[in-house]
Amino acid sequence: DVASTMCSARGGSTFKQYSTYLQKWKNYCNQRKVNIRHPSVKHVLAFLESLKDSTGFSGISTAKAALASFITFDHKPLGQNKYVNLYMTGLAKSMPRMPRYEEIWDPQQVLKFLRKWSPAKHLNLFQLTVKTLLLILLVTAQRLQTVAKFSLDNITLRKRKIVFTITQNLKHQRKNNPATIIEIQNFPHDMKICPVNYLKAYLARTRPLRSAQDVFVTTTKPHGKAAMATLSRWAKTGLKLAGINVTKFGPGSTR
Repeated sequence: DVASTMCSARGGSTFKQYSTYLQKWKNYCNQRKVNIRHPSVKHVLAFLESLKDSTGFSGISTAKAALASFITFDHKPLGQNKYVNLYMTGLAKSMPRMPRYEEIWDPQQVLKFLRKWSPAKHLNLFQLTVKTLLLILLVTAQRLQTVAKFSLDNITLRKRKIVFTITQNLKHQRKNNPATIIEIQNFPHDMKICPVNYLKAYLARTRPLRSAQDVFVTTTKPHGKAAMATLSRWAKTGLKLAGINVTKFGPGSTR
């Protein structure tokens, strides 16, 4: 339908999140004979309130964003409606957001494991890829979505650091934000876990395999751009091999 089509213009992961709440909104409207695209503010608020039994503040906020992508009131986006904003403000106070993890794993456990995978020339492509990715995630605390934007077009190689300048808008940023600059510093105290050392080794190893400008390429033929889902799987595999409980901690826990 129109709502789904409009939402699909967004990134794949965003559309997947939105689609869950769009289906719930569709069911809500069908049961009450409400116009999906032109509801009243009262019905939007009642729908958001109905979600409190099944999700937290973050989920309700995502539901509001999904509806805001195609619903307007008085020619203004739903997100600018004073009653909707007042409701979300009250919701934030009554449902404070809790941290995703109450505890976190010890980074030294992962670093100890990664030290065993050295030197780079003795690693197979999969090992070198996973190690390079985990080191980057640990030292930059960036989202996988950001790392997926790493390209030879936005890289600057220096003696003691590597700099990525990302000009595309990222999911967690507002539109028209200035470029995101990410610096990966050299760690000469222990070259077995130096991210600059391993990223340079990875770039050299994958140079003949790379058909585009993307930094990370798939480890099996035909070698192409590694999608964010692939990066996530690699990170999860590396954490699991290091002894981290990946049923509890996802790839995002590196942040």
